[in-house]
Amino acid sequence: MPRILVGVLAIWLVGCGGGETPEQLIRERINQMAEAVEERDVGDFASGIAEDYRDLDGNSRDDVVRQIRQIFLITNSLSVTTFVESIEIVSDEFALATVRVLVTDVDIRRVDRR
Repeated sequence: MPRILVGVLAIWLVGCGGGETPEQLIRERINQMAEAVEERDVGDFASGIAEDYRDLDGNSRDDVVRQIRQIFLITNSLSVTTFVESIEIVSDEFALATVRVLVTDVDIRRVDRR
């Protein structure tokens, strides 16, 4: 059964290296966070969420991390798909990204039907 986590992620920018725009860096970090969930790396996932994070349901950063840990407990293999709705560059060091995230359990057991 698909599980959906929707939120607004506040992501700290660490600098513009390699000629990438701030928006490209944010998209790259979002992808890294998705990969961290697929790899079950709570620390790397959590490091991309601001300490003062709040989503529309009132969830804090700790609440979101707790939800991810709970998902890890009941699944074996996850797939994460992200949909970036908007990115707002607030300053040289801070941006807000609105991201819809679809997390699905991909633990499909094969059945030999011979």
